[in-house]
Amino acid sequence: MKKILLLLLTLSALESLYGQKIYISKSSSVKLFSEAPLEDISTNNKSSKLIIDFEKQEIAVKIPMNKFVFPNKLMETHFKESYAESTIYPYATFKGFFNKKVDLTKSANISISATGMLNIHGVTKMEIIEGRLVIDPNKRTIIIDSNFRVKLDDFDMKVPKVLSYKIAENVEVTTHFVLTPILGELNGTNHLTQNTQY
Repeated sequence: MKKILLLLLTLSALESLYGQKIYISKSSSVKLFSEAPLEDISTNNKSSKLIIDFEKQEIAVKIPMNKFVFPNKLMETHFKESYAESTIYPYATFKGFFNKKVDLTKSANISISATGMLNIHGVTKMEIIEGRLVIDPNKRTIIIDSNFRVKLDDFDMKVPKVLSYKIAENVEVTTHFVLTPILGELNGTNHLTQNTQY
């Protein structure tokens, strides 16, 4: 009984501290699309994580590179071993700040952008990523979508000339995240620590 009381008091204190302004993704989709003369390549990753602190306007994304699923297993192996080198560079990340304040108490469907550091394949570059934010305060959910292009050469991901007809130099990235308040996702206080390690 004392442990339950302590947990409730801890959650209550966290609620007051954060004001339910920290949100974490409960579902995600990160799609890559490459259009080349011989073959289009499409892949999806549903294991990515996004966390937003709306009070500080901070955003962080973590994408496990070995979780991309391809329709062609040989293509998947080439991507993970030869291009992404996912054993050496297991994650792609983005850490940055929203360029405007967001009011979580009102329903909204707005354009938004974030400026920050994008790290892929061990290379970090400053990027501005445009997106769309949908707020439903009644359901206590937020949807955030984005669509942008990544030039492989900018991140030292070299495409051999012999395969250039199969893989485009620019890859389209489409993301979709559904978020809920971090306290709503808690099964215990360890969950908070575990999911904020970005």
